[in-house]
Amino acid sequence: MDLPLREVQRIMETDYHFKATKRMYNTRFKQWNICKNYKAEEKELLAARIARAHLENHSLENLTFKDRPLKFDRVLRHCKTRRRAQNGPNSTRGRAPASKRNNTNCAAMREIQGEVFLGTASVQARITPESGTTTTPDLTPPSSEPVDGADTFDIINHADLSPKPEPPILARPLSPPEKNMEVEVILYQTRIYYQNHVERIGQQTTEMYKVSGKARAFWSGVKSAIYFLKKQSPAFAWPLLNEACTSAGEMLDDGPALFLNEVFAVLSPVNTKVYPKVRSTLLRYLADMAAIKLRPTHPFAVVCRTLARGDDEQGAVSETAMNLTLDLFAESLGRGHSGTFAVHRSLVSLMRRDARLDAAKQLAEELVISMEQALVRQCAHDDDDDDNNNKQRKKKEKPTCISVTELCVAMTELVHVYMDRREYLVAQRLCQSLIQNYRVVQGPAFPDSRAAYALEDMAELCQCQTNLDGAVYWLTEALDASTALRGKEDPSTKHIHEKLARLSPCADSADSADFLR
Repeated sequence: MDLPLREVQRIMETDYHFKATKRMYNTRFKQWNICKNYKAEEKELLAARIARAHLENHSLENLTFKDRPLKFDRVLRHCKTRRRAQNGPNSTRGRAPASKRNNTNCAAMREIQGEVFLGTASVQARITPESGTTTTPDLTPPSSEPVDGADTFDIINHADLSPKPEPPILARPLSPPEKNMEVEVILYQTRIYYQNHVERIGQQTTEMYKVSGKARAFWSGVKSAIYFLKKQSPAFAWPLLNEACTSAGEMLDDGPALFLNEVFAVLSPVNTKVYPKVRSTLLRYLADMAAIKLRPTHPFAVVCRTLARGDDEQGAVSETAMNLTLDLFAESLGRGHSGTFAVHRSLVSLMRRDARLDAAKQLAEELVISMEQALVRQCAHDDDDDDNNNKQRKKKEKPTCISVTELCVAMTELVHVYMDRREYLVAQRLCQSLIQNYRVVQGPAFPDSRAAYALEDMAELCQCQTNLDGAVYWLTEALDASTALRGKEDPSTKHIHEKLARLSPCADSADSADFLR
């Protein structure tokens, strides 16, 4: 039953002898999650659902939201507001008269069919045939105009607030989560963001690997902090998290291309099982920062806000969004692009941390093969004659050194999978080959930070096989590399020193004074 708030007040006062002000009712409605209007992102998804039903000749009367009949007039008002904004500042703005607003939903249904269909067609018309990306600068439209007190409230029971499960519109689901509307919001925002930025991502090669990049520094700090929490070293974790959060605003100013992928991968519930509060706190913080630095309806803010309040204990939402991103990048950019590689690698890590080792092994092997094929093609192109076409093509391609680095990183992921599968001999041979590749590629610059991590992996593999002498040797190599790269006071360097001290207390007693001097 839909009644104006004044009528609800009258009925409660006359029939139940309960008297309350409008403000008191509004407070209760917020507590019960009863809203007189839809949120902006919900209106966008509902409009897309209506358009799809219209194109498929399905009945619109069966569409529901939160187990309630859909309010077509509210979605229609949102679509009209969006179209007026798209038509330019000279377009007329004004609210429909009250008599028209109170028409039946049947009339609104007939009108919204054409309105949503035209809006969908206009978006498709702005898609470029070369890249498939939209040219509009607005990723999400502004929310609709505020409604006055004459609008109706949905009087529903608190038990009926859960949305009716429906299959997600986008991507292939792993297992449909209960809060399906939140899944649709996340997938919708992810898709429209990357569709609008896939062309810019396609032009990036070395930008993704800039050591001084603010996004890289932020996520590196968060990853290291989560790692130290897993290793029961919170004293190293909290300073890294605090330092990372201080740079979050500057990172968002740069518009990081793969921000959403990092959110799904690094802040997945699978990766933050040890300390779930870190995930929820960081998501809320990033949502607030994105709303301030960008806008409240920006995909960064919407996705982080939805994930923070959602129920994604198994990480199914994050994995589905990453699969969606991988499919989109593979189709638009190709398997050999650095953006596709980054998402593919994140999926391997996510499955390995979730103990799905067979699937992780298959994905890691596919990643290694893709990087090998990309490197072979690139080397073949480098041997061609340097005509004008080749010169123009080489400007767009990533450097060979980055292709080799990505191959080494893919091999590292495969090493970690074999370690978790306890196939230590296979992992050790692969890791030795990896370190040798780093020596050849880096030359006098060996080892860099990635090679230093590989040295730690070798030490752990030796320790797993009870080869303590080998473990001490490789940890000493890793300690020297970390000291040269990061300094003695860096948490990673101190952590390696602690591991070496536990493994070799006799050797440490002689070396600790030199290390701390």
